[in-house]
Amino acid sequence: MLLDVWRRVTHVNVPDPDEARRRRLLNIILVGVSSITLILLIFGFFITKGSPLSNRFLIFGPFFIAINLGLYFLNRIYSGILASSIFVGILTILIVFADSPKELVSGRSLFFFSIPIVFASVLLRPWMSIGIALVCTIAQLLLSYLNFIPVNTLAIGGFLVLALFSWLSANGIESALTELRTINQDLDARVARRTEELAITNERLKELDLIRAKFVADVSHELRTPVGNLVAYLEMLHEKMEDPVRTKRYLTVLQDETQRLHSLVNSVLNLSRLEIGTSKLEFTSVNISDIAEQVVLAHDLRAKAHGLKIIFQPGKDIPAIWADSDQIKQVFNNILGNAVNYTMQNGKITVKTYAEQD
Repeated sequence: MLLDVWRRVTHVNVPDPDEARRRRLLNIILVGVSSITLILLIFGFFITKGSPLSNRFLIFGPFFIAINLGLYFLNRIYSGILASSIFVGILTILIVFADSPKELVSGRSLFFFSIPIVFASVLLRPWMSIGIALVCTIAQLLLSYLNFIPVNTLAIGGFLVLALFSWLSANGIESALTELRTINQDLDARVARRTEELAITNERLKELDLIRAKFVADVSHELRTPVGNLVAYLEMLHEKMEDPVRTKRYLTVLQDETQRLHSLVNSVLNLSRLEIGTSKLEFTSVNISDIAEQVVLAHDLRAKAHGLKIIFQPGKDIPAIWADSDQIKQVFNNILGNAVNYTMQNGKITVKTYAEQD
């Protein structure tokens, strides 16, 4: 709950991330400095009562809190650069009048000048720390000259070194943040591309699942027929063992259905090997006519059992092709097997090879 309130108090809604960071940091500093000032005002009477520093603080403290409140709303509503510039300027002026010239030049209040130098590097731009350091140096020189106090050259050198360090540190942080944003943008783009690729892949997988389901259904349907026929004819063969004519016909059907089942299983196994990449293709110079003749001879006996006649007409001067002979033979077996299965009895099947357009 308190964390949410703190985020709402310090948040500034601007599109530029660097400006949003600086303006949010200014809000944090304004709230923090105002809170510290208020606490010191409450306990100032009891801690440092009667000292010149305490008296000046009690005068400028409420004024400083009021200015911070105005800068807070200016930063949230209008401009962070303007609010930060006013804040650093007023802070420098308050430091100049916060103590005696002697203490500000070489005494207890000297270190106060380092505060606006550091704030300028993180609230405005990194190089502004050097500008504020020069302003603090000029203020010290004027205080020394007007009050006849020796110039504190060591302090001036220290301010310039602090400004250089603040500039380098703030510049390094901003460079790192810029690089980080670039990396994040690149990662976002990569994630978007990968998400799109995954979505496409997911759709493709869904399509493959549908194809696989259809394939399994088709295979199941194709396997059911020969398996059912095998069971039925085995039962009839068992009942009609004494009838030689029927026994021979049943055995022929059983042989055909077994061959059909064997062909289906081989087709599924070959497809599975191709899918998982375990089927190694061996490409050689293949003569189409020789393979076609082998397949015709292999199916001739079954075709005659069906009352079919296979006529083979090999072409002349058929050029060799570069292929896997086993796979080509499987293709021919499937084609001729279907021809034997689905040609009417006493029909004729013609197989011929020929070359066309080279």
